[in-house]
Amino acid sequence: MNKENPYKTPETIQPEHRTSDGSPLAQMERKRFKKLYYRSVNVGTIAFLLIIGVIALAWLLYKQKTIAEANHNTIIISPIFYISTIFSILAAIGLFMRASWGRIVGIIACALMLINIPIGTIIGIAGLVALFQAPELFGNNRFLHKDLKKEYKKRKREKRF
Repeated sequence: MNKENPYKTPETIQPEHRTSDGSPLAQMERKRFKKLYYRSVNVGTIAFLLIIGVIALAWLLYKQKTIAEANHNTIIISPIFYISTIFSILAAIGLFMRASWGRIVGIIACALMLINIPIGTIIGIAGLVALFQAPELFGNNRFLHKDLKKEYKKRKREKRF
């Protein structure tokens, strides 16, 4: 008779490249590591730019509303602005957390940013490129930015770049 408890909590297996000591990253070739580090920086920058975009959009909507009230006009705000704002907030949270759903929501938010000409278009294109090229930075088996940064500083100190 099998004496193993079927209700026992399963053991978690730590992914090989998720360790905080950075050892698997140390074995990665220079060119691949450099690309991975810069992609991680780009993802963080896109998340920051999405937050800045939300703040700017909220300010513009507020200004439009106060101008319309001063002129006694009614304003009609496009639902696409609200949808874009919601996706930008969710995407920024997901990108900062590096969750697997954050990449998908980030791609949707960047696609919606394309219609905000000219600055939103630039941010949207940069975000789409960064997110499509960096799937290994998201999800359970992701490379953590702190590990990438630590290894980057170590390599720079040792002049291995």
